[in-house]
Amino acid sequence: MNYYFNKTAQVLSVAGLLFWNACKDPNTAGLEVLPANDALNVVYSDTASLITFTVREDSLTSTNNSANLAGTCIDNIFGLSRAGFYTKLTPLKLSPNFGVEPQADSVVLSLAYLGEYGDTSEAVLPQRFNVYQVTEDIIRDTIYYSSRKIAYGTLTGSEVFTPNIKDSVLVEGQKEAPQLRLRLDTAFFRNYILSQSGQVTLGSVTAFQNYFKGIYVTPDTTNTVGNRILYFNLASTVSKLKIYYHNEIDTGVYDLNMDIKTTSVSVNHFYHNYVGTPVEMQLIDSNLGNSQVFVQAMAGLKTKIKFPFLKNYNDIGRIAINKAELMITVDQTQISGYHPASQLAVQGIDSAGVSVFTADYFESIDFRGGEYDATSGVYKTNITRHIQNVLTGKTEDYGLYLVVYGGSVFANRSVMFGGGPFVPGRMKLQITYSLLN
Repeated sequence: MNYYFNKTAQVLSVAGLLFWNACKDPNTAGLEVLPANDALNVVYSDTASLITFTVREDSLTSTNNSANLAGTCIDNIFGLSRAGFYTKLTPLKLSPNFGVEPQADSVVLSLAYLGEYGDTSEAVLPQRFNVYQVTEDIIRDTIYYSSRKIAYGTLTGSEVFTPNIKDSVLVEGQKEAPQLRLRLDTAFFRNYILSQSGQVTLGSVTAFQNYFKGIYVTPDTTNTVGNRILYFNLASTVSKLKIYYHNEIDTGVYDLNMDIKTTSVSVNHFYHNYVGTPVEMQLIDSNLGNSQVFVQAMAGLKTKIKFPFLKNYNDIGRIAINKAELMITVDQTQISGYHPASQLAVQGIDSAGVSVFTADYFESIDFRGGEYDATSGVYKTNITRHIQNVLTGKTEDYGLYLVVYGGSVFANRSVMFGGGPFVPGRMKLQITYSLLN
């Protein structure tokens, strides 16, 4: 696709300029979009002024995500991060008969592991998870956000465990996939579930979910240590709540699953506390973002980028933007055992400060880029279409947001160099453009 602008034959006298050490660049990326005669006029620049700083991320949609997160992570840069989730349960058998005087022998909540995020330089620390009875309807096909708190009441179980996402477990004599197994209160489920034998409350999925609205799985808020956020797959057949019981003459098992694809629903809730951290200092003083900025998943943090003199490119004359990339370098001294986010995404900003899609978003993921290159320690994101639209006036320039890609299903984060002019490894806008005849 070719980009043409009205030309005035001026060269490099741009008042109040930001930048300018433009030069011919041997990298010919993007030249295939140009007429042959124009390829001789290609100019490369990476000295545009950037203003960068960290802001809080907005609440994210968190309904029926592909991963449900739970756990506590505490470190000296990002402070306290905590995740938990609410979910409905679906009975696998309707109108069960538990027999005469049923008693719960054990109740186990199993959650299939998908992965984890945390400090890999340290041993995994134990955590305490609590499981509560939800007292508010969780409505399927309703969009819930990660800041939403759903009412809950009775504590149905609490257990300390050390996460182990790699090893299979022995369940009823059979090896099963890695999973967290939490033992719950037998008395509660005897009184609340087994006592309903033959009642309409267990006669249909709807009746059951109206009666027992779900559970809330969350790390204990008094946890003072923790270095893992755990990822769970509630759609797995491994994820379920099982009530083992006996009556006067027999034994049995009552299964409740978390089939979020059909009848159940899940909602994640995220919490962050940055008190006493470098993040808090920058949220107070945005000027600190010139040297270092942060992004964090789980609706934590994003980086705002401004280009104060971007439109001065129009003073050069008639140009076509061949390629525009943000080059974002990770501060390797701040990684510790927390691996940088595997991919970042760029969002536009409207006049109200709300995130919107950029024109580049609608291109392929290969075009947009944003993946972390562990060898160079750099993210590259393609914003060619956006820069063109700003220069032509098609898009108003309110800056950009840099966020963790998939921020509602991952817990990772990155510490990166800001856009200050004298910062080693500073964030750059690399532009390749052509002076058109």
